Amino acid sequence: MKAWLTLCFLLMSLLPPLFAQQNRGVTPVSATAPVETGTTRAVVIGISDYENKAIPDLKYADKDAEAFAAWLLSPAGGSLPPENLILLLNEKATIGRMADALIWLLESSQPGDQAIIYFSGHGDVETYSRFNQGYLLTYDSPPKVYLAGAFNIRDLQVIISTLSDKNVQVVMISDACRAGKLAGNEVNGTQATAQNLSQQFANEVKILSCQPNEFSLEGEQWGGGRGAFSYHLLDGLQGLADKNGDAGVNLFEIRRYLEDHVPAETAPHSQMPFTVGDRNTRIATVDPPTLARLREQKTTYQPQLAKIENKGMEELLLADADSSIQEMYAAFEVALEQRQLLEPAGTSAYDLYQKLAQKEESKGLHNIMRRRLSVALQDDAQQAVNAYLVTNPTELQRRYNNEQDYSLYPRYLAKACELLGPQHFYYNNLMAKRYYFEGLGLRLEGENQKWQVRDSISRVAIGIQQKALEYEPQAPFVLNELGVLHTVLKMDDEAFRYLERAIEAAPNWGLPYVNYCVGSYYTGDKEKAQEMGEQAIERMPDYPQMYNFLGWIYADFYYYRKNISNWRRQGIELKEDFIYNGDAMSSIEQKKERYKRTIELLEQAV
Repeated sequence: MKAWLTLCFLLMSLLPPLFAQQNRGVTPVSATAPVETGTTRAVVIGISDYENKAIPDLKYADKDAEAFAAWLLSPAGGSLPPENLILLLNEKATIGRMADALIWLLESSQPGDQAIIYFSGHGDVETYSRFNQGYLLTYDSPPKVYLAGAFNIRDLQVIISTLSDKNVQVVMISDACRAGKLAGNEVNGTQATAQNLSQQFANEVKILSCQPNEFSLEGEQWGGGRGAFSYHLLDGLQGLADKNGDAGVNLFEIRRYLEDHVPAETAPHSQMPFTVGDRNTRIATVDPPTLARLREQKTTYQPQLAKIENKGMEELLLADADSSIQEMYAAFEVALEQRQLLEPAGTSAYDLYQKLAQKEESKGLHNIMRRRLSVALQDDAQQAVNAYLVTNPTELQRRYNNEQDYSLYPRYLAKACELLGPQHFYYNNLMAKRYYFEGLGLRLEGENQKWQVRDSISRVAIGIQQKALEYEPQAPFVLNELGVLHTVLKMDDEAFRYLERAIEAAPNWGLPYVNYCVGSYYTGDKEKAQEMGEQAIERMPDYPQMYNFLGWIYADFYYYRKNISNWRRQGIELKEDFIYNGDAMSSIEQKKERYKRTIELLEQAV
């Protein structure tokens, strides 16, 4: 997690005018008063790897900066010429180089130009003076003694104010975090700093990653490793925020887009991006080809309840805690690592969370623990679903054996739902999986029972899977399971309807085709069975059972399979001119083709 600082608050009160119309870069425009602008220049800084090990590294701050710079250089960002961009990442982002880049921006910019400053990294506030000055930490900044080598926000203010005085439109996007104990933790310190630095400029617009006293978060679920704010900011600027379809994104639209996406996906943490400035100011012009590609990518995007990187954040929140809270939190982390989620009583991760949640002095840790515990409780069940959707043989064997984990998943998922609450974006998904695994467990238990007991259990399992559908009506694994259950009860029409819905929901998943193939064969529709079997193999080329079964279908040994028990079956000699059951009228050539395909399939199965 990027422990992103409330330095957002300091920058909010500091930064001058951001966007005006231009022909390069972000191409912002005031909706009410378009202004012709000249050249755009940008300084983009991202630091994940800090030289001094006392400053915790981040994971994706540099990736966020790279992504923003790439956007500026692309047609979607206005095709900024490379010579107009300075990109400083990690060890290149020293205090000297940062100062030099900002001076270049100051000296090169002329009236009517636009200057863009993007910073992603740590920030902090000194505590030794009554001013509680804010700093951006460069690669080579020393820990704590920021006056000796960090970039003072007041110096940044001087640069921005001077640019503004020159009638240069200034874009400042802040995704700054902090490490260690922050004096801004103390409300008076933060407010005093904000008051001392507060200045408003004409046409001022700002886009900041979080509210005061919030953290900005990062994790692998956003673009394979990005900050939540940066990831959704670029999506919005590329056109997903363009609600009125005017081929532009204004400040109001980007604010609403960020508010809709970032808080939902970082919950139960609190991260609410915000903006300052004229809501009608256009901040980006949409490039239609880029937007079309982005929308295509987003057709498969699903927000995930996944681990958020937390380096630096716990250290900050635990710094003032007494030793008993620190020890209890350490025990909570050990319980998570050892997968002691709900047991043993008293020392499980859940019980330790409950104890700490009752302590006011550990309040800042509560949402961190809730998120981490919720993720841990659903992780194994999600992995089981993922493996099933790719027809992993190990997962199929685990199901066949009805391993103990399957009885734990419903309980774990119910607790995860309890922790997150019905308002969380992932609640319905978790509830659907809870009932899915509950119903699946019942079916697996009933498979070895006498048919009367098995059928009774199957009917109960159908009711439970119907509950799962109420939460996720298009969940393919639930629809497939309902197809299987109706097949068990010989309710073939219902079975096929559910399997068709599963195929529609996940057309590239092979198992619904397998089940449709088997059901069609045993109801006498051999042509449909062949069709669905071939489609199953197309999607599951490494699934030997399907080759074997489809080989039997082509050989048409239904009568043999039906009347000879498995333990007595020792194999059948295939001949090119053998007579297929119910297919005596086929030509010799047709029989040879079927024979050839049968052999191919059985060889593949082997």
